[in-house]
Amino acid sequence: MGKIAIVADQDTAMLFKLGGIRHTYAVRSQEEVEKVIKEIVEGGDFSVLILMERFAEVVQPLLTRMMKTQKYPIAITIPDRKGPIEKEVDPVFEIIKEALGVELKIKKKG
Repeated sequence: MGKIAIVADQDTAMLFKLGGIRHTYAVRSQEEVEKVIKEIVEGGDFSVLILMERFAEVVQPLLTRMMKTQKYPIAITIPDRKGPIEKEVDPVFEIIKEALGVELKIKKKG
């Protein structure tokens, strides 16, 4: 436990590697994303999983199941170079709503 894993495109993975994160996974396809995420989750060595939003969308059912059944790794999404993806409903808010029966609302600026 205690390790951080990064799942991102080639450029982002390289930046994190240069920043000192050892476990970086540069992926290019949906199949690669699914394979790497399953290895990270099943390995049990990681506390934090950082992945790009567009990859998180691909494996959302797996991430949701993981967040409901396991304490670790904690999944954190980051935007790519194009910026954040606009979402109607954040999956994390849905899990909180289901678990606690409380709906979180965030005011948008502007």
